[in-house]
Amino acid sequence: MFDVEENITASLQARTAEIARVTDARIREELPSYVDIPFADIERSIHANVELAIATLLRGSVPATESIKAAEASSTERVNQGVPIFDVMRGFRIGIRAIQEELVDLRAVP
Repeated sequence: MFDVEENITASLQARTAEIARVTDARIREELPSYVDIPFADIERSIHANVELAIATLLRGSVPATESIKAAEASSTERVNQGVPIFDVMRGFRIGIRAIQEELVDLRAVP
């Protein structure tokens, strides 16, 4: 039987595609510099961030430095695609906020 954390993380993982769609819409609304960034790139970043969030929740501790290599690679990719670093940072926060909102919603479901 799943415990609460495993059930929530499984549900979060199942909702990754929706989180990516929400994040993509918010980023495009707030950050014009993302106009030429393919959805697949944002989706890949969200997938990596959801996996990192799940691992962090299950471990109950801050992720190790080496586990954030995907975020570093994604940030570098966005800058190379012409997105200003401040917008990259804002885009990251938008994605993390969407993951956090989903977690809060999942915790609210009995």
